Amino acid sequence: MPPPFGVYMTAGKVLKSAIAINRFKDSMQVEIEKKCKGIRQRDVAKTLGISQPRVSVLLNGANADSFSTDSLLSYCYVLDINVSVLINDKAALKLNAQ
Repeated sequence: MPPPFGVYMTAGKVLKSAIAINRFKDSMQVEIEKKCKGIRQRDVAKTLGISQPRVSVLLNGANADSFSTDSLLSYCYVLDINVSVLINDKAALKLNAQ
């Protein structure tokens, strides 16, 4: 299986990439939790288009691995949460620029 985002580098750099992605997902989940605080889970479920039990998993601090990056990004979009991605690895920038 290829490394995330099609980055083909040394094992150390791929590991760093995987860790960064997990931190990114965790950050998105925390922001979603903040935005939905005080809102009934069934209302959040309706807004996000997912089931209430799935919202419970999302809002009760489950591991972000329970959700794909795409799903979390979609939820942030629907909830009007700004998301920024900064890539500061020169090797990754070269790969993306080609």
